[in-house]
Amino acid sequence: MSEKSALDKIDEIHSLLTALNNKVDLISANVDLLQGKATKKMLADIDISALTASAAPRPTVKAPAPKAKTTKVRVFGKMYSADQKPVLGATVKIINSSNQVIKTTKTNKAGQWLAFLDPGKYSIRYLKENMPPSYRLAVVKPGINELEIL
Repeated sequence: MSEKSALDKIDEIHSLLTALNNKVDLISANVDLLQGKATKKMLADIDISALTASAAPRPTVKAPAPKAKTTKVRVFGKMYSADQKPVLGATVKIINSSNQVIKTTKTNKAGQWLAFLDPGKYSIRYLKENMPPSYRLAVVKPGINELEIL
């Protein structure tokens, strides 16, 4: 495989993952709306441009062997600037108790981010150019459905 075609495949995979992440955000927001936890404005803040169907065929992916079932917890938060405005595009790094980054995501235009985590202790790091980094501690306990990081 040539280097160019490998880079094209990486770009294609990245696009598919971005679209999937947007679909998960949209589904979560719709669930929140149905449960009375979200507003229609929150739904409008989700980038749905990547949800439009493309003509490109979807690659076939072999499903991994099933793992033992673990219940993920919906963990979410918001990032605001010093003047209390939502921060778009901030990097949110989730670090486990072994000091490994297990998830990296970005904030949307409402400053919101979302992750699904196993029970445990995590450090949440917010990073944005021209802003000092900030940190939060998240203790995700078994048996809960969601946890908001303030």
